Amino acid sequence: MIKNKAGLYIHIPFCQKRCYYCDFFSSENHLEIDKYTQAIVKEIRSIAESNPNYVITTAYIGGGTPSLLSMKQLEDVVASINNNFECNIQEFTIEVNPNSSNNLPEYKKVGIDRISLGVQSLNDNILRKIGRLHDSKTAICALETAAKHYNNVSGDLILGIDDNQDVIQDAKSMLPYLTHLSSYMLKVEEGTPLQKQLSNKMISISSEDSVVTQYEKLYQYCIDNKYLRYETSNFSLVGYEGKHNYNYWNMTDYFGVGASAHSFINGRRYYNKPDIKAYINGENSGNNKEIVEREYSLRETIEEFIMLALRTELGLNIPDFNKRFDKNFLVEYKDKIKNAAKYTTIEGDYFRIKPQFLLVQNTIISDLL
Repeated sequence: MIKNKAGLYIHIPFCQKRCYYCDFFSSENHLEIDKYTQAIVKEIRSIAESNPNYVITTAYIGGGTPSLLSMKQLEDVVASINNNFECNIQEFTIEVNPNSSNNLPEYKKVGIDRISLGVQSLNDNILRKIGRLHDSKTAICALETAAKHYNNVSGDLILGIDDNQDVIQDAKSMLPYLTHLSSYMLKVEEGTPLQKQLSNKMISISSEDSVVTQYEKLYQYCIDNKYLRYETSNFSLVGYEGKHNYNYWNMTDYFGVGASAHSFINGRRYYNKPDIKAYINGENSGNNKEIVEREYSLRETIEEFIMLALRTELGLNIPDFNKRFDKNFLVEYKDKIKNAAKYTTIEGDYFRIKPQFLLVQNTIISDLL
């Protein structure tokens, strides 16, 4: 029997300290990490038993701060994956905070082959401004260790924290250790300490023009150094594009495990309650306690597929669209494609946004839809 491919995401919602900009679901209370880990083991087993027709091709442990797990806890989680699912894992990533990177060399022993380091900046003033626990020296040490032990290392960089932010200097210091760079623009989320500080005029952040300038400089520097942009916020050496992230952008099936984790299986989106105690008590997708996001109409599904595909440099695969939705993309969107011709192009099987306009993709996609 030919099995369906799926990615696997595991959420570890624990942090030593929440960063000022973060609105992800996480907790600074570490007393229940061990119980939570065992609940993950159980959920993985339950999901695998309920979905025997799937093979796992990518795995990603994110957070929160997964590097807070002990090696024993991590070994239990990985063993549960291998013992319950059929696996053909082509990329296994764990997110690591430089401040809790002591176990970096050990992760490869359990099959992890890709490290994602949350560097964010190598300017100590900026790191303090956004509430990071590590300093630049700690980040460089973590980068050195990761590059020494792994062939595939990704680093995160946040743009837009400050008008005087030197993103090129950060990139110069980081890229020698990396095969992949994720560059996110700072987003001020409601209710975060950062938002409150801004409201009280305690701090300021980059102007919109400054953020665009930072991004354009970083884009050119990455291209000049053979780190090609394959998605709006992601650059990599050829062959090191994030396989797991492509599951999201291509709307490929993926299972989400852990409190607040989201899943997309056979066109259905659902998630676990963002509640650690409830999760430990068995309110999770493995026990059919998932929450359905909402029922998507065919039109909404098509629009989401277009939106996600056009985030990538490669663009929308026209034959894939036609096969998925039993429609002819070039016929269905003929007039809108014509109106967007200044900003888009069709090359072979792909319809894409021209590289110079990818940063203003939202406007272009909105017009298409």
